[in-house]
Amino acid sequence: MKNPPGWLWCFVLCWLTWPVQADIKTLNQWISQFRQDGISLFSSSEFLTPEKLNQPIELSGFEPHQFNQVLKRLSLQLETIYDRGSGEPVYLIKSHKTTPTTTVLIHALDSAQQSPVKQFSLQWPATTPQHSEAGTILLTGLTRTFLQARLIAPGYYPADIDEPLILGKTVSLTIDMQPLPLALSDIRVSTSLINYNSGTYSHHSFSRAELDRQVSINRDPLRSREQLPGSASNGINGKVHTRGGNLNESLVLLDGRELRNPYHFKDFFSLFSTINDTVVDSIDHYSGVFPVQYGGRLSSVLDVQTNPWSPVKTHQLNFGLLTSSYTLQTLNPSADRSLILALRTGGQLFTGHLAEDLSVNPEYDDAYFKAAQVLNEHWQMSQHVLVSRDELSIDQDEETARAAYHDQNIWIKWNYDDLQQHQLDIQLYGSRRHDRRQGMLQDNNSQSTVDEDITSHFQGIQFTHQWQLNDATMLHYGFDVAVEDTRILSYRMLNHNSELVNELGLGRQLNRPFEFDQHGVSAKSFANLRYQFNSQWTADFGVHYQHQQWVNGGKLSPRFNLAYFISEQTTWRLGIGRHQQNQHIDELLLEDPEPGYFEPASADLAVLELNHRFSNDWYLRAEMYLKKYSATHPYYENLFNHLHVLPDLFYDRIRLDPDDARAMGIEWTLSGQQRNISWAASYAYADVTDQIGSLDIVRSWNQRNAFKLMLGIPVGQWNFNLNASFHNGWPLTRIVPFEGGYQVETRNQLTEKDFYQLSIRFERSWEGRLGLWQIDGQLSNALNTDNPCCREYFLDESGLGFVEKYGLPLVPDLRISLSWD
Repeated sequence: MKNPPGWLWCFVLCWLTWPVQADIKTLNQWISQFRQDGISLFSSSEFLTPEKLNQPIELSGFEPHQFNQVLKRLSLQLETIYDRGSGEPVYLIKSHKTTPTTTVLIHALDSAQQSPVKQFSLQWPATTPQHSEAGTILLTGLTRTFLQARLIAPGYYPADIDEPLILGKTVSLTIDMQPLPLALSDIRVSTSLINYNSGTYSHHSFSRAELDRQVSINRDPLRSREQLPGSASNGINGKVHTRGGNLNESLVLLDGRELRNPYHFKDFFSLFSTINDTVVDSIDHYSGVFPVQYGGRLSSVLDVQTNPWSPVKTHQLNFGLLTSSYTLQTLNPSADRSLILALRTGGQLFTGHLAEDLSVNPEYDDAYFKAAQVLNEHWQMSQHVLVSRDELSIDQDEETARAAYHDQNIWIKWNYDDLQQHQLDIQLYGSRRHDRRQGMLQDNNSQSTVDEDITSHFQGIQFTHQWQLNDATMLHYGFDVAVEDTRILSYRMLNHNSELVNELGLGRQLNRPFEFDQHGVSAKSFANLRYQFNSQWTADFGVHYQHQQWVNGGKLSPRFNLAYFISEQTTWRLGIGRHQQNQHIDELLLEDPEPGYFEPASADLAVLELNHRFSNDWYLRAEMYLKKYSATHPYYENLFNHLHVLPDLFYDRIRLDPDDARAMGIEWTLSGQQRNISWAASYAYADVTDQIGSLDIVRSWNQRNAFKLMLGIPVGQWNFNLNASFHNGWPLTRIVPFEGGYQVETRNQLTEKDFYQLSIRFERSWEGRLGLWQIDGQLSNALNTDNPCCREYFLDESGLGFVEKYGLPLVPDLRISLSWD
């Protein structure tokens, strides 16, 4: 008898853990339930001992009188007061004491935005400062008749409290806090920055909840950019093309450290990133003229940040069809030491079909460790380790492959802030990568083999200094020096020979062993001057320089960004700059007969951006860009079908060496929230072409017109999220009859049928006996739409024929999570 399928186990687990409408819960569970239902219930751990929190309580609902009667049996009492700001009832669990004492409930309110200030502290004489929890400070057991204290919050002027108290009474205080002027270092000048962050630092900030609502395979944080305008993706590959750029033109950072190719199964569609979504707090995505400290790539930057100081559940356990994980996060009582540990494994249940007729058996693991310490008022320190492992086997009738990837990254950071003029960041880092790939192809057109073994090491130091020269001028500069080495062993045998191959002129034979050793020093540096002309105009003038010993000469990348803040609602930005891209020491084009290094690629980019916030809090973002390559690196692609697991072994693999390239487009995004429904809609019109000889040929990921929609709808206790996308069909290259034979038509002159895709996600959470449960399911390509991407040609007795190939099929996923303290 066969073992039950993985989805059945997940169904059984879901059924076993489904919430029941029980009337008996512990006091701790009732408190969590009330807060989850939106009831303002506050308590102090001074009274709620573990024994009392674990006492079973029977309730039919939250009736204050009934709850108060039950609490009295635990020597506690419930007091109802009314918040001064909102007038809504607030409930306090207090000690049932006969001695009169005073309780004070303190909230902080942004006086400009009239929104709560979540993180603040209370300082008063001869006591230890107290920090807010859930946006509130609760003072209990006071015997004084007057409260004199000061509230401190980042980004706000201090606010003093002078409040008379009446012994035995409870007081609810809402303190207005005036925001500080926006620091020069916090002004966003760069174009094309979309920020997924829990704070509200610009009009383009999205909450972490909105990032969570992204419907992406395996909830991969780097796949969140698939829904951004200007991003082109086939849905299978974890990487995307940004504004016409190639897949290798993105820079990825995690907590300030550059990660080189941070993906599982790098040579097999880069299915998932090695960054666990449970630790991600924010992602900054740059696709315009990004700041000069980000150098070395041409098209985009993804700056991923974790937040070890956020108040979350200590433990989180996830079980899913694609991955399972455990995350530990702790913060010591004095809030100056924190820890994140995230372990993840997957692939064991992923033995189905990612692409048609693709039997894949993957296994992957990754782990991230981060410890952070506040050393004193000015210094912080953190230690980071990211490791990953992949094992992959693919067995098909014609293609077989084996691969193993092992990456280790470690870095230590020191941050200094004198709270006036200077901010320093120092980083020591080291990385090791070992990539191993073997494959064989045996079909009617080709008999080919590949065997690659690449081991690389990088270690270096990075330094940046941000110096506020005066109220209007800031200098930001830094360097990054690394010692790198790589050893590459590669063997490639190609034999493309058949009637079809020979008619098309694509016959090729190659038998090439390649052994390569290289080491050297890489040095990057940058400097940026920010000048604020007045409250409306701010500009960045910067330059980036990179030199690598294995490439002749270094290149300068000047950049200029200008921001015009017309009002709080409207902003214009202009960016003009040059981006450079050098090959990493192990980034050889191993498909070349004689692999080597090329001169740096470069592209000049101009972006004009408009942002406007309407009175109903809808947001409009419009961008127009022109990207002109002045040098391009050659690249390889398949003429007819790129969905092979070993694309470099097929006869239709060709080398493209453009003389020039150009990308241009216009993008609009409108987003907002109507009651509890959040949404964002975008449209992009764009073209990207290679100039090869006298021809302008669109790149194979050109999508001309593209529409994208994101929608989040709460239904009862469920949250439903939808991602929909449309774009014109992918470029198509055909084989056509020619003088009694066949030939390849001019590349990418036609297009496939238009692309449509809908993905949905549903999620619900509830408090159970063990902690907070969450069920999270999603369907990628929920309608199982057949989106043609390419063709596989063949020649038989009846002549030329082809099989249409399609992109992402229906991919279901289900994850059940448990979080507890």
